[in-house]
Amino acid sequence: MSDSDSLQEMIWEAQDLPKGLEKMAALEEAIRIADSIKDIEAGYHARIELIVSATDNGFKEKAMVAFAWCLSTFDKNPDQYDCFDILWYFKWILDGSTEFTSISRERIIGLQDEMEQRLNHFEFSLRPIHYLRMDTFNAMGDFEEAERWFKEWKKAKRDSIADCRACEKNSEVYFFAAQKKDAKALKLASLIIDGKMSCSSVPQTTYGGIVRPLLRLGKIEEATKRHEECFRMLSGKRDLIGPVSEHLLLLAHTKNKTKGIRLYEKTLAMVHDSLNDDDRFRFYAACWPFLEMLANNTKRSTRKLRLPSSLPCYREDAKYDPMELSHWFYNQANDLAQRFNQRNGNQYYSEILQESHELALAKD
Repeated sequence: MSDSDSLQEMIWEAQDLPKGLEKMAALEEAIRIADSIKDIEAGYHARIELIVSATDNGFKEKAMVAFAWCLSTFDKNPDQYDCFDILWYFKWILDGSTEFTSISRERIIGLQDEMEQRLNHFEFSLRPIHYLRMDTFNAMGDFEEAERWFKEWKKAKRDSIADCRACEKNSEVYFFAAQKKDAKALKLASLIIDGKMSCSSVPQTTYGGIVRPLLRLGKIEEATKRHEECFRMLSGKRDLIGPVSEHLLLLAHTKNKTKGIRLYEKTLAMVHDSLNDDDRFRFYAACWPFLEMLANNTKRSTRKLRLPSSLPCYREDAKYDPMELSHWFYNQANDLAQRFNQRNGNQYYSEILQESHELALAKD
């Protein structure tokens, strides 16, 4: 068996592995071997698989690197590869671009323009790029631009490159929730959750998107009910850190110390070394009020908590003053908020940070 045949078999075996870190590691090894023997085609297909695996496992930065290589390779020989794959995964890369402060607003807009050009070139509907412009501007707190593209998206026709209806409906939930149009967001969310719309990431992410609307409207009982419905879907999933963080806010609000500590410790183990700035911001913004709630509702000056040893505030005796720890997480979240604000050209992330504290500690 030739090196290329052996490598192809290796890629097939990796494809058959269940979702998880083992699959991602197998694909990365296949890429290493492909590059070492200069097998461009195998390297391309292994990277296409890695884009999916890395995204599934919450390593969007790995997906971005793999995609950049595939895009460059595709452009050198566009007739050799499937344009649909490139366009489909381009959507994922653009969607995640706002989550890294190192990616400038200008670069994000440049990616939007590039995707539009490619959709036009291959004669696909512009619905996906209108949709992604809505999403990315909404994520950056530029609601005027988001509203503009929301209208364009709604007018554009669906075709094979469009996201599924569950994903699109979920994005509407986040669109209205970010702008505090809470009743509208909850109405749309019910179409997903009660209507059983689903895909690989829905309704898991939808449950995270409704926490703030429910808290803002004082619907604590409903928020708790929804939390119980989805908790097993979310816990321990690195790609769902954003939604998990919203649920930590709810546990702070309801003073559920036991469950909150378990969620805090389990998620922190995944977050502290993440390169995803938005994930770290969302989780640290929830840790701030959760630990403050813990400090305010205990007679002990310290509590035993499990923190990763690589965290700067780690203590060998595992005994922490929750209020001091709360301040540490606030400082980390605030630093990230300032970096996002500078990139986005507004104070949106500072507003999210402050609201996280207010909602988590508000009295019913």
